[in-house]
Amino acid sequence: SEVVVSPNDNRTYRLIALDNGLEVMLVSDPTAEKSAAALSIGLGAASDPDEYPGMAHYLEHMLFMGSEKYPDPDGFMAFTSEHGGMSNAYTGLELTNYMMTVNNDALGEALDRFSRFFSSPLLDPVYIDKEKNAVNAEWSMRREQDFRITYRLARKLLGNHPANRFQIGNLESLSDKTEGGLHTATVAFFQKYYSANLMKAS
Repeated sequence: SEVVVSPNDNRTYRLIALDNGLEVMLVSDPTAEKSAAALSIGLGAASDPDEYPGMAHYLEHMLFMGSEKYPDPDGFMAFTSEHGGMSNAYTGLELTNYMMTVNNDALGEALDRFSRFFSSPLLDPVYIDKEKNAVNAEWSMRREQDFRITYRLARKLLGNHPANRFQIGNLESLSDKTEGGLHTATVAFFQKYYSANLMKAS
């Protein structure tokens, strides 16, 4: 597809579709000091199982905990940091986004590590408590912020609408409630939703 850009934009753009259905926007800027990549998947808290509010956010955390090729749970963040960059992610109501930056000469390996989040994550149950506590810490830190309180009040007006959901997750919402517990539910959630045709990358 043709990419429409500003006449003042000197970067080069190319939109491609991979065989697995993933659409990727390639951007070339020879003057860029660092390289970056991001991947968004069209699901978030609105897709959480009723038994596990906060599942999409919790899974976002778990994907950082190593892959089959790169099993070190701290490996990806350490790699991006050691190569002049960073990595992060966020989960919204209908979107989850993962992002990273690195020095230009590290982009190839960084992309290989990054792609393993979505093709072969370990989802090792040994890290369940660690990441549940990390999610709970985010909830505890944010729940008293004024804009979060206003947001919760606004959501209450929606009644049973899917947007009126507990999005972040905490120790209670992520406690085992089904056969196989949180781990089995997490693996099923990943297998059901983390499909290339639901993703966009750049």
